[in-house]
This record gives sequence, structure tokens and C-alpha cells, in this order.
Amino acid sequence: MPLVSTLSLWQSTAPLPGYGPLRSDIEVDVAVIGAGITGLTAALLLKRAGQRVAVLEARTVGSGVTGFTTAHITEALDTRWFRLIKNFGRDGAGIAARSQRAAIERISALIAEEEIECQFRRLPGWLFTEEDRGVIELEQEAETTRALGLHVSFAEPPLPFPVKAALRFDDQAQFQPLRYLAALATAVHGGGSFIADRTRVVDVEDGEPCRVQTEGGTVVCRDIFVATHSPVNDRLLLQTKLSQYRSYVVTVRGRGQSPAGLFWDTVDPYHYVRTAEDDGGWFLVVGGADHKVGQNPDTVAAYRHLRDWIRPRFSTSMLQGKHPVEHEWSAQVVETVDGLPYVGRNPTNGHVWVATGYAGNGMTHGTMAAILISDLICGRRNEWADLYDPARIKPVSSFKEWIRENVDYPLHFVADRLKRPAARSVEDVPRGEGRIAEIVGERLALHRDEAGMLTALSPVCTHMGCEVRWNPDARSWDCPCHGGRFAPDGQVLDGPPIRPLRRKKLSITEDVRKTDPSTAIVRRLGLAVALGGMLFGKLGLDPAVAVIKRRRERGRVVTQAWTRWTILGAAGMMAAALARVRENFAAPGCQGTRRVSLAADTLFAIACLTGAMNLVCGVLLTRTAKGGAVPIETGLRSGPAMTLRQRRLHRTMVVGGWTQLAALAGALALQSPSQGRASLI
Repeated sequence: MPLVSTLSLWQSTAPLPGYGPLRSDIEVDVAVIGAGITGLTAALLLKRAGQRVAVLEARTVGSGVTGFTTAHITEALDTRWFRLIKNFGRDGAGIAARSQRAAIERISALIAEEEIECQFRRLPGWLFTEEDRGVIELEQEAETTRALGLHVSFAEPPLPFPVKAALRFDDQAQFQPLRYLAALATAVHGGGSFIADRTRVVDVEDGEPCRVQTEGGTVVCRDIFVATHSPVNDRLLLQTKLSQYRSYVVTVRGRGQSPAGLFWDTVDPYHYVRTAEDDGGWFLVVGGADHKVGQNPDTVAAYRHLRDWIRPRFSTSMLQGKHPVEHEWSAQVVETVDGLPYVGRNPTNGHVWVATGYAGNGMTHGTMAAILISDLICGRRNEWADLYDPARIKPVSSFKEWIRENVDYPLHFVADRLKRPAARSVEDVPRGEGRIAEIVGERLALHRDEAGMLTALSPVCTHMGCEVRWNPDARSWDCPCHGGRFAPDGQVLDGPPIRPLRRKKLSITEDVRKTDPSTAIVRRLGLAVALGGMLFGKLGLDPAVAVIKRRRERGRVVTQAWTRWTILGAAGMMAAALARVRENFAAPGCQGTRRVSLAADTLFAIACLTGAMNLVCGVLLTRTAKGGAVPIETGLRSGPAMTLRQRRLHRTMVVGGWTQLAALAGALALQSPSQGRASLI
């Protein structure tokens, strides 16, 4: 099977310039954070307007989402135009339509003005459906887009498979995004403006002046434009109106005549298709299979889905071989609750500007945002400003979506901490993979590189405290709450977090990396025996003895049953306690008291104490009863013939019994299987 490149097609065919990191404090007019299409377009427009601009990029030019786009330059937005009219009215949708057309034309103008060779090509876009129910949606979209002034028509698309209907959008475009970006960067750098790559921003301070703190120095400026796809300066307010998705792309080399156009179907999540050229011919570029970041444990299945979608639709006469994939990659998609991006002044700041929420339309939305922000910073009026204002609230149109997206935060914040770790020991982490593990009583994000070196990190996202998950496709730690992503070494890949995951140090004793699995089995079996006996007594025996009419006989039955299950429960508790002691202290070099789960062992201790208390009370209660028959109604209710002392002993046993039952259940649920013998230092 041929090797598949995980670089995007654009990264494989477009070398990008490097500029070096910031190494001292500087002062400019505007600091732009992020060297993608939004940041570099805005920087160039601001420089042309006479502003001194510093572009700060954590990695390299185009290393963010722009380098992993499929570069559809189109007015056909992810949110249907008829829904935008519902959310923003006809006037608002009309402004949005004009802004998208202006973005397409600005891209075309910059290519001409800077003489950029980036395979820019005008061609139609096609919104098609393979389902009968999709035809109504297309008819509704056609009526709306015509009313807004877009040039659309129903026509037969140049696709090699049948469709139910297709809506043609005239005068759309495509290009090679990184060649375009490299030329913009060259135009920005110099003449009082500059680009600093490998310069990670660690803090953004609004004020007069503003300050951007980086690892290499401080940038003092009048205005800050955060063009990082997901704003790194906003912890809560704006993030609650955003949701982050991961989208996947594969390429297959074609032969013969390529289909001319951009193509999108109507399923959810939808598939998007284009072609791209290189020196060897052309590629079919297909994307889709979107899911929320950190919420799909089988990310590799997304590529399998795209292959399966291509296979019946594109024949081997059009594609070389049996559809061998040459590239596969994934990228971040940020969506808003009402369907349009947030572009403008950050709601809580005076001189900090943001742009985010492009969904699948990053090329046009990103260029539109650059135009709007440059106008606002330069004090020019722009009719788009109110429409895209980040402070806008559309309560009717967006409240339901806001609730649906934000339920993830409390759900994952709590539930992920209660999940059993994926790894029982450090040896359970294979090379090239990451796992959540519990070592010395603490949950860790463990990654083992191809050379076998282990990296230990805190799994707590530095944005708002959710627990990250390993993404085997992107080889990253992804946060399911707000979409932050971290490299295997903990460095930030995608916002909103700014700070990396906290590093941990592991000291591993080679000869004791795993405990004897039989010890864990004995511990859990002992707890299960004790818990099972109590459940039988509380839920089975106590209600059942009520059918015995004679109180003396009833008391004798309860007393005998209690004595027997107490002996069995005590044996189970003793076995569990001995196994736990062996786990914690028997292995040399293991810091047992730090290794155990504090919550589980606390509950186990409570169960032992209440069990001992009940044992003493039970013995005293039995001794006070004639013939061993305690005069009770059931195990839970005192009998009328009981003395005051007997009632007190019985009441103590009832309360202690329920406490022990709850503690045992909690201990059994929380205690993890035996983990790797390691210590945190």
C-alpha cells in the first residue's frame, strides 16, 4: 500500500518563507496575531494605509488552518441563505452577500496587483443533492439567492454520477492558498512592517497603549488584531458563542479531463469537492466527515468514510489505480450560533479586534474580515460592521443552538474525570500514541514517541479546565469543550488556550511497572462480595421478612441472616483491604500512599469504619434480645417492644448501613485497575 502524506496538498507543493522569532521589545501601530489569510491580508491592507504592522505567528506562515483548507472561494455559505434571512432579515442577508462578493473580488485584485502565481481560476460552484428531500432545499435556496442578487441557476453539473438536482453559482473561484499567502507575506515584510514567526503570544493587554507579551519580547502598539481563527484573548464571553469542529480531506490523483467546478452536497455533514493541479496532472480533493473537536474517538474512520464516498461515484477511468489516496489531512472549523462570523471590536476591550467563526468559508470570510478590520482600525466607515459585530445577540434565532453547543462544557468537565483511564500502566502506551492514564493517584496525558520516549502532561486544558483526549489522526491532545488542541509535548496548536499543558515528570522503576493483576481482582471481588451482601439485606431480606407474622420469629430470622452476611461481608472487606495494602506498599520503589486514588480510598475507609461500628452495635443489640430474637418490624424499622437502648443501637445500624452501602458502591466504582508502578517527582 503506497504511503499517504499527512501534509496538505498545498504544503507539499509550496515552500514558504521563514522570518525568524521576535527577540526584543518593539513598538508599532498595529500588532496582528496570526499569519493566515486573515492576518496577512489585514496586515497588507493596513500597511498600504500607512500603518506600521507587526505580524506575530506562533509557528510559521500558513501553518494554521489556511494551510489545511481546500480553498473554495465562494458565495455559497455553509449556512443556507434562506436561513440567514430568517436570522438577520433581508437587509442583513443582502449585506452579507455583498461582503462575500467583495471578498472574492479583493482576492482577485491582490493577485493582479502583487502578480501572484497561485493557480487562481474562476469557475462555477455547484450545490447538489442526491436525495429527493434535498430538492426542496435547493429550490428554496435558489429563490432566496436570486432575490439577494446572486447569479444562480439550475443546471446539470459536470459530475460522473447522477444527482437529483444542482444549483449553479456563477463566478466562484479557487487557488493554491499557500502560494497566495507566501506572496502576501513578502509584500507585508519590510518598509517599517515585519513578520516574526516562531513567536508565541503569551498575553494580550488592552489599553493605551496596548501590549502583546510574547516569549521573545513585548510589542507595544495602538491596536491589536487577534486573527488566530479562534480568539486566544477571550476565555469565556465569545467562546460560548462558538463551536469547533474537525473536518477531513483526502486527495486522489486523476487522469483525463478533470471536472471543472466547486461542488458541495446537502447532507449533514456535507461533502465538498474540487480539483487541484500539480506538475504531474491533477488531484481530486474531497472533504467532509466533520465532528466536534475531541468528541470522536475513531478519527481514522473519517478518512475511511471519505474513501467509501468516492469509490461508487468516481470511476477508475477518471482516477488512477483503485483510488489510492496520496494525501489525507484534517483542519479546524469554527462555527457560530447564528451562521455568520464575529468580526470587529472584542466586546470587553477598547483596542483589541477579533475575527472568528468562518465555518467552511475561510477564504472569503477571512478576506472579508481583513477588509472590515482594516477599515475599522483606520477609522473608515464600513456598512458590514453592525452585521458582523462580535457583541451581537440574536436571542430568537440562536438561543436553541447556543444551548445545544454549550451543554458540552459542564458535561465533559464532570463526566470525563469519572471515566476509567485508557491505560493501566505506562507500558500500555504504544509508540506514536497517547493515552489518559492514572499514575500515583493522578490522571496524566501520556505520549510515547516513535523512539520510545515518554512524555507526561497534565490532561487539564489550560483554557477552562476540561480534560483533553488523544487524537490519533492529528497526533494531538484535543479538548472536547471549546476545541483547544495541543501537540504531544503540550504546546498549543489551536486556540482558545494560550498556555501549554503542564509538564509532569515520571520516575519509573523498571522491575515493578505492573502490579500482579490477581491483586486487583481480589480487591474488587472483596468489595463486590461486601456490597452484594448489603444489597441483598437492604433490598431483598428486609422487605421480605415483613410477611412473617410473629415478631419473635421475624426477629430470629433477621438476626441469623445478619450474622451470616456480616461474616461474609467482613471477609470480603478484609480481602479487599489486604489487597489494597499489597498494591500500595508491597512493590519496592513505589510511592504507594501517593499512588492510591484519594477519593476511592477515603470511601473504602468510611466503609470499613461504618462496618466495624455496625458489627459492634449488632453484637450489643443481639445480646440484649431474648433468645437472639431482636424485636424489630424489619431490618429498617424498629419494633414497638424495643427498649430505648435497643432503638438507639438499631437506628445507628440503619444509618451506618446506608452509609456503608454508599461508600462501598463509590469505592468499587472509583478504584481503577492496577496501574503502572511509577512515581511523580
